[in-house]
Amino acid sequence: MLKKILVGVALVLSCLVGMAGAASDWKKCNTELIMSNPTDSKMVYHVLWIDHDLKDYKGRPIPRCGGEILPGMVDSMSKDFKLCIGRHAALWFKCESVGDCERYGWYQFTIESNMAQVVLTPDGAEINLEVR
Repeated sequence: MLKKILVGVALVLSCLVGMAGAASDWKKCNTELIMSNPTDSKMVYHVLWIDHDLKDYKGRPIPRCGGEILPGMVDSMSKDFKLCIGRHAALWFKCESVGDCERYGWYQFTIESNMAQVVLTPDGAEINLEVR
């Protein structure tokens, strides 16, 4: 089941690459994303972009990234991947074994133009500001 979810997220993300030119906000993506898991369990995460201007997805969140992160690990995205201005949500699932995941929590956070970096953990977001 978990593999099906991750494959589905990967397919959606690949489709978004083709739609990137249709959104003006996409060009304002400047915020580096780092995922951190200070817990003692493997976690699965999904980051969604809520405020966007893609007409075909109006009113629906757009999956931006997702994956799993092992206990005590930090994971940086590709240097080409950036979060865009607007409201986002992070969903976290705690996994005890393959296919045995339960929702751990979720929260929303907002990216603004002066934010250089955001570190997401299962318990919240830490924003690092930088004047651009």
